[in-house]
Amino acid sequence: ILFHKAAMNAAIYGTGYIKIVPGGTELRQSQEDVTVPRLVALDPRWVEVTTMEEDVETVQAYTIRYNLGEIAHREVTERQVTESGDTSSWLVTHYISNQATRGAWQVLDEYSWPYEYAPIVHWQNLPDPSGAYGVSDIAQVLELQDRANFIASNISKVIRYHAHPKTWGRNAGNATQTTWGADEMVMFSSPDALIQNLEMQTDLASSRAFYTDLRQAMFDLSRTVDLTSISDKIGSLTNFGLRVLY
Repeated sequence: ILFHKAAMNAAIYGTGYIKIVPGGTELRQSQEDVTVPRLVALDPRWVEVTTMEEDVETVQAYTIRYNLGEIAHREVTERQVTESGDTSSWLVTHYISNQATRGAWQVLDEYSWPYEYAPIVHWQNLPDPSGAYGVSDIAQVLELQDRANFIASNISKVIRYHAHPKTWGRNAGNATQTTWGADEMVMFSSPDALIQNLEMQTDLASSRAFYTDLRQAMFDLSRTVDLTSISDKIGSLTNFGLRVLY
């Protein structure tokens, strides 16, 4: 479930993040209690990545920014560089800002991460060779989705107003009633009276075909198989055949 959540975040926002929280879980091993790290899937909207200007593969800092009520939180995980150029540790500093601090960032706590790798792991959903952030699966699909929703809404409105025939009459002012049910009859005394129905002359085939084209385009851009495009009999295909099809 954890990796599923992280993968979904990456697919939607382009970049996935997992944070290693030290001392998150206690396990009993032999006769001693052992504390192991806990993994957390971070919301990509909270995280900012700072890299070297000449090397986007080298992360200098991760900044997590979020609000809880009236308190703003900022956690900075920054690479530590010694005088000898050693970069084998990270410093995690947690800041808060509220009315008591008059909007200024105040250090709440900090700890050292004594490993060469950072306590936050990030990856690109789709590769971007010129940046640290990845490319979303749905970034190019949103405009098509809005257009498909618009077409579907129009089709729904047409069906709503024209799903049943419109009855109209001429020279029927002397009718005994103007509304009737399925088991009722309207009587006219005028020989020129006329009652007819207005019905749709199309089943919206062209509009439905355009919606299908938009839907298939969304699957193409998201590199996903559109099940409605599969015309083969799935039950008669082997596993290898299904892999080739997909």
